[in-house]
Amino acid sequence: MNYMMRWGMYILSYLPLYFLLIIKHLKDFETLKNQLTKGGPESYFWGALIILFLLSIFFASILIFQFTKSGIPKILRMDYKKIQPLKDQEMSYLITYVVPLASIQDISDNKSLITNLLLFILIGLMYTKNSMIHVNPFYSLIGLNVYQYEDSSYITFMSIEKFKDVIKNQYPVQKKNWTSNVYFISKKNNV
Repeated sequence: MNYMMRWGMYILSYLPLYFLLIIKHLKDFETLKNQLTKGGPESYFWGALIILFLLSIFFASILIFQFTKSGIPKILRMDYKKIQPLKDQEMSYLITYVVPLASIQDISDNKSLITNLLLFILIGLMYTKNSMIHVNPFYSLIGLNVYQYEDSSYITFMSIEKFKDVIKNQYPVQKKNWTSNVYFISKKNNV
């Protein structure tokens, strides 16, 4: 996965934040229109939020397209007893990174917006440098699950029970490499 897609997945991981900020700060569309056209901090806030939201939709489309592309049928050879769900990482990510940014109180305060922008960029640098794309709250929103096995992550619509059953019974699945050590897994039609 290239660097741009890692940033795309990072931007997508904040989709819940964009909704929270819209709910918190949007009074009505007339006020939004006025804030966008008058310039200043409110204009930058709303402009950035709209751009980030649209980029999220774009990268969500790429993610879904990548997931639905057919892969090579394979039998996963792993010890099904050692597979672990990664739901706790998503919750930690939300609480640690999304919630503090959702606490923006005054969108007319330049210092607050710059501080939060720098925090957003710093977290993004860590997220992309460490290829943390397997930690993304958006996956849960669309029903994807992330499982860990040794040093690899597997993203799938299958429940943990179904995923372990597929491995235990050696059913073929579609396995697509998303990035190093992160794979999309979808079951074959007959599984």
